[in-house]
Amino acid sequence: MISSAGEAFPVEERYLPDEQDRPLHARITAAVIAALRETSGDILAFLPGGGEIRACSESLRAALEGKAVGISIHPLYGDLPFEEQERAILPSAKRKIVLATNIAETSLTIEGVKVVIDSGLTRRLQHDPATGMNRLVTVAVSRAAADQRKGRAGRLGPGVCYRLYSRHAFQGMIPFTPPEMLLADLSPLILELAVWGVKDPSELSWLSPPPKAAWESGRRLLIDLGALDPEGSATPVGRSMARLPLHPRLGRLSQRASELGCPRLGADLAALLSERDILRREASGFMSHGEGSDLGGRLDLLRQWRSKKKPRVESIPGPCGPWTGRRSSS
Repeated sequence: MISSAGEAFPVEERYLPDEQDRPLHARITAAVIAALRETSGDILAFLPGGGEIRACSESLRAALEGKAVGISIHPLYGDLPFEEQERAILPSAKRKIVLATNIAETSLTIEGVKVVIDSGLTRRLQHDPATGMNRLVTVAVSRAAADQRKGRAGRLGPGVCYRLYSRHAFQGMIPFTPPEMLLADLSPLILELAVWGVKDPSELSWLSPPPKAAWESGRRLLIDLGALDPEGSATPVGRSMARLPLHPRLGRLSQRASELGCPRLGADLAALLSERDILRREASGFMSHGEGSDLGGRLDLLRQWRSKKKPRVESIPGPCGPWTGRRSSS
């Protein structure tokens, strides 16, 4: 075990009222405006995901309109193009406000940051028993992660950390972030290992060994899907599934759709099921474009959107419903 204590400058902690009834972007905006007034240096705000970052960016631009001379706002999350990430990281002549996910907790150093605003939230991959797949859920960070975030304000000099939660809430956080191995569905891992020739987890050394019940559950699922034989070896179907960037359930769905002659339908269904719901919920809890959990309705909406994006389109009947294709210009 190698331990390196390093050195950090002191960071003042300021706990803000825990206003859970207010939207997160409004609370972050208020904290940023307060930090601009009370402190100096660049500001790094931690939010759980890209959607919250975009909402907060719009809210800040509206609040600072006409007053933002010498201030620049930069989102920072994994899906951004490299050039935009670079603009958030590199030094700037303006005072920067960087709105980031936990990508900025440990992997990046943003020069000039003297102020951190911590929402206390993060996204974590977790098994959802309702769908049988992994999904990202928004949860409170651990105390270790909260301290790590605070430390970003003390890398280059004394700093300030605004926490959007109470001291009592901080003390109630779990000490450390649990390993993903203990929370996620293991069937994608089991399939990948089977393709490599590993059938038994005891053959490998693990930092956090996979739970036996979760391993057996994932193995049974893969056998039911035809990806593994009863001995745990990968079948030709399983090897084909492993080449797809999909959960095994969706990989088998895509394969079966292709076998039935409608690969486009399978791809659309896999996309709808693997991403966030295209029908967003309003704050009131009602669907903004419709109600219910019907996948057919979402497929229709996807097709309608696609038809508006592609000129001169025609619908061709097929074994799995109408297929939308581009008409030849000739």
